[in-house]
Amino acid sequence: MQRKTLLFVGAGFSKGLCDQMPLLEDLSKEIAHSEEYLRWGRSYNDNLESLLSFLSAQLPWESSERKYEKHKSLSLLIEKIKRAILKGSSHYQDSLNDVDSGNEYVDLLRKKWHDERGLVISLNYDTLVESLYLKFVSSNIDLEQIYKINIAPITTAMPPVANDPPTLLKLHGSINWYHLPFQKNSQLYYGCPRLRDEKFRSERFKNLDSYETMIVPPTFMKQNLINHEQILKVWRDIKSYLDTYSKLAIVGYSFQDSDLMLRQLFSSLIFPYFENLKSKNSISIYFINPDDDARERFDRFCKQFKILSKSYKKIEETDLLE
Repeated sequence: MQRKTLLFVGAGFSKGLCDQMPLLEDLSKEIAHSEEYLRWGRSYNDNLESLLSFLSAQLPWESSERKYEKHKSLSLLIEKIKRAILKGSSHYQDSLNDVDSGNEYVDLLRKKWHDERGLVISLNYDTLVESLYLKFVSSNIDLEQIYKINIAPITTAMPPVANDPPTLLKLHGSINWYHLPFQKNSQLYYGCPRLRDEKFRSERFKNLDSYETMIVPPTFMKQNLINHEQILKVWRDIKSYLDTYSKLAIVGYSFQDSDLMLRQLFSSLIFPYFENLKSKNSISIYFINPDDDARERFDRFCKQFKILSKSYKKIEETDLLE
């Protein structure tokens, strides 16, 4: 069996594909003057992650009315986050005609994901990876095939089936996914990554205003929001994919100490797998991030595992494109 490289990508990966894509601090600035932010955010020193964690928490002493108001504000902030991401990605969509521009992030995605039919585990809400894939294959295909979950296209016309598509696991949902809130088994729908607000132009979504964008916002305790059955399936399926991979490239993820759920994912599942690989004579894990603090956090975290890992500032410093 061919041993492949698993790509684990964070916000910095999207930033590498398109410099206009927002990071967490950019999102905070984008919505800092919104009504919802001004109403709730002052108690959290304008910290977006703290605010969203509070809004997503179901506290036992709160009334039903307050819980509803919090959910309403959370939904409105999610839509503002979505618009900020769409604003950044619009610059990227305009440059999609040239996928041979020498961008190392594009090259890595094409080689390890598209050409080798590998796996991308993404923390990102945007659809830059999907848009690149549609450009690679030069057609509009059913994205359910790469998402590997039960999700249907918004349009009533069924897109064509691709031949042996790669896999994209989106742990935090996506700005083009829609669901019914509070219904963990509701049908998920997806829209075309190249369109904006297609939900409101679709015949299928007439009179279905109760559908919301399916993303897990940046919070400290994400398990409060990872409750839809298909999102749970994405997390559960990670283990079943690992046996195919002998290398892991973590690109653009900041490895924050506060990201408890993902640190548990690495420490209890992903790192032990690579620790037990028989082949330990070469680097198993690459951590690629231009930020010195992020690389220091990763190196400190790795010391407890018997794996060969190395941190880099740039993809071109590694042998991943060879």
